[in-house]
Amino acid sequence: GLQYHRLDRLDVAPCSNLPITLVFLPAKDIASFVGMGNVDAGITGQDMVAENGCAVKTELELGIGKCSLSLQVPVVEAHKCAADYAGGRIATSFPNLTRKYFQSLDQAQGTTTQIFDISGSVEAAVGLGLAG
Repeated sequence: GLQYHRLDRLDVAPCSNLPITLVFLPAKDIASFVGMGNVDAGITGQDMVAENGCAVKTELELGIGKCSLSLQVPVVEAHKCAADYAGGRIATSFPNLTRKYFQSLDQAQGTTTQIFDISGSVEAAVGLGLAG
């Protein structure tokens, strides 16, 4: 395994048993850093790679983690399909993938879906009236 000591509030840690330095980044930033060549390799989800749009090569599938992006709606609107929300307000932590998904729906319906990029409690956005 990797042997390292990470100091408090420091996001870089050299390994004592290998000639590498670990850089601790938010999952959303890893694909960018790898894609731009700032780090040699990274571990993050395919959802983050797709959202970022950087050109990176998946060298090894680790077989851990599963992501399923889904459209959350109020229970009283559960009978609607995703196309019914084209032209609406969508709060998401995946604005690029969401914009790409709704783009063809908007074109077909002559609408413009408003995409709000948020982080943290995305699930609360509908209840707070930011999206819906």
